[in-house]
Parts: sequence; C-alpha cells; structure tokens
Amino acid sequence: MKILKRILILVAVIFAAIFVLALFLPSRYHVERSIVINAPVDSVFQNLNNLKKWQDWIPNNRDNDSTFVMHYSGPSEGVGAMQDWEARKLGKGAIKITKSEFGKLVEFEESLGESNYKANGAFLLTSSGNEVRVTWQDEGSLGYNPISRIMGRYYDRIIGGDYEKGLHNLKNICEKQPVN
Repeated sequence: MKILKRILILVAVIFAAIFVLALFLPSRYHVERSIVINAPVDSVFQNLNNLKKWQDWIPNNRDNDSTFVMHYSGPSEGVGAMQDWEARKLGKGAIKITKSEFGKLVEFEESLGESNYKANGAFLLTSSGNEVRVTWQDEGSLGYNPISRIMGRYYDRIIGGDYEKGLHNLKNICEKQPVN
C-alpha cells in the first residue's frame, strides 16, 4: 500500500510540475510562411480575396474527411465574405475576411471547433513589377491550458507544412493564369 501511495504522489508531483512549467511557456503562437510568385499583383490578390477560390489552392480538407461540407455567405469576396464547414473528423469551423486592401493584404478571423477557438490570419502582399511576395501569417492565443501551451511550441511544425504546400499551389495557379 505504501508503494502505491508513493507512486500516486510521484505522478501528482509530475503533473503539477508540468502544469507550473507550462505557465511559463508563451501564451501566443505565430506561424508564417512566404513565397515569391511571378504574376501580376491583381491576379494573386483575386485568389486571396475570394474564399471560393481558396479551395483551388489550400491543401484540400476533403482528402482527409469525406464528410467535409463547405458553405459560403456574405459578399463573394472582400470584407464580410464568410465560409464555414463541418466534417466528422475535422469538426466545425469558419473563416471571415475582416480587412482587405487591394494588392496589399487580406486579413481574416478563423474559429475552430466547438470551443470557440479563434485565431487571426493574414496574407501580406509586397509587389515589385510582375513579382509578388505573399506572406501567410497565423497567430492566436493559447490561453492558460498547459496542454495548449505545450502544443503551441509545435504549431509551426504542425501547420507550417500545409502553409508551404498551399503557397506553392497558389504560385502554380497564379503563374499559369494568362496576363491581361
């Protein structure tokens, strides 16, 4: 009985230490990837400012979950454009464009899951001639949950690859579009 008691105390001490250490980890995360696209800025911007066009280049969630269903509301592009989804594996989520400046940026708010988790994302555009640098950013709060704070240290690795894949898809689409 004494051994069991010592084991339980040891486990409790380990969990308490993890919780306390997690409080010293960052309370926010930031993921960022960039790519240079050889296309006119208006072509790139059109693919970023219209949520329906995102499905052409964002890594496809339908491949991960056959129950994935997407809905659109609000204007077709720009501020107020919304998309929401629901899927058995991926859960519920929504994206709403909150700011749009032609040729410069598209900012959006993401909400994921039932927990009302919110994050802020942006596409920043810097153009020079027929080249556009697109920077995809995502950041959010990790709160006080120790597991979220520990996982937050790995968000760059977890979602960064999808951002790179999506930006390469965007590059391929924009560079193949005819120049007007």
